Amino acid sequence: MPLVESEASVLSELEGIISDDIPQVKKFGGPSASTFYRTAYAEVDGHVTYLSISKKGLTDLPESLSDLKQIQYLYLRDNSLQTVSQCICELDTLLDLDVFNNEISEIPKAIASMKSLRRADFSRNQFEYLPHSIGNLTNLRRLGLMNVQLVELPKTIGRLGNLWDLAIFINKLESLHESIGDMSNLT
Repeated sequence: MPLVESEASVLSELEGIISDDIPQVKKFGGPSASTFYRTAYAEVDGHVTYLSISKKGLTDLPESLSDLKQIQYLYLRDNSLQTVSQCICELDTLLDLDVFNNEISEIPKAIASMKSLRRADFSRNQFEYLPHSIGNLTNLRRLGLMNVQLVELPKTIGRLGNLWDLAIFINKLESLHESIGDMSNLT
């Protein structure tokens, strides 16, 4: 089935930015090492559900990215993104966000609107603090914060009751907030 016109437009705009094609994969079987590092997309019923753009030097994303109304997996590893753009925060169907190894210096408060998010990897970036609104991501199960210069975790981190994997090593943390003890699923 052909892509919905607005979503085909987004892909075309991204191809112009990276000066390369974004090929379609016929079957996306979920996250794996091979899906993180390829540039590709998958669709279901004319809607992009998976998009990966890695190692392409992306510094910013077009606002039109928010037109991907049914996207569930967004992998933007190994680029030069400075921020988690508002257009990403508007992707309310997103289950998996991976911005590993970019140049992100701040996670916006608007991240709280991503209620469906189950996995987020912000590892190998350059921010020191998480917004308190991170505690609103109650469906989050995995959170990658390795090597991001964190000096503290917000006390709202304890509200992430479904979280079972919190990767926080190689940071500047001197202590953990006591609310982390409320995370009964953490292994």
